Amino acid sequence: MRKFSFPLERVLEWRQLEARIEENKLEIVRGQLRQINEQRADLDRSLAEAESTTSEARLRPSLHPEGFSALELAAVGAFRRHVAAGQARLAATRSECLLRLHAQSATLVRKHRNVKLIEKLKERKVASWAAELDREIVQQGEETYSARRRPKHDPAS
Repeated sequence: MRKFSFPLERVLEWRQLEARIEENKLEIVRGQLRQINEQRADLDRSLAEAESTTSEARLRPSLHPEGFSALELAAVGAFRRHVAAGQARLAATRSECLLRLHAQSATLVRKHRNVKLIEKLKERKVASWAAELDREIVQQGEETYSARRRPKHDPAS
C-alpha cells in the first residue's frame, strides 16, 4: 500500500497564498472606502453645524441692523464652498475607490476559483487513491482466504 501523494500540493499552497494576499488587498480597499465615507460624514456634520449656527445667529438680535456683517456672511459662504469642494473631491475619490473595490473583488473571485479547481483535482486524486487502496485490501483479503483454503501438500509423500 502506497502513501497518498498529490503532485500539485505545492501549487495548491501557492494558490491559497495568492488568495489570502488578494483578500488582504480587498480589506485594505474596504478600509479606504470606510475612511472616505467617514470623511464625508464629518464634512456633512461640519456643514450641518455651520448651518445650525448660522440659523441660530439669525434668530438672535444683532448689533448690525441688517443682521450679519459682511465678514460673517463671507466666512459662511467660504465655508460652504470649502465643504462643497471637499464633498466633490471625496465623491471622486469614493468613485475611484469603488472601482478598485470591484476590480479587487473580481480578482479575488478568480483566485478562489483557481484554488477550488486544484482542490477538486486533489479530491478526485484522493478518491482514486482510496478506491485503489480498497481494491488492494480486497485483493489481499482474497489471497489470504485462498491461501488458507488450499489443501496442504504433504512433503513426505
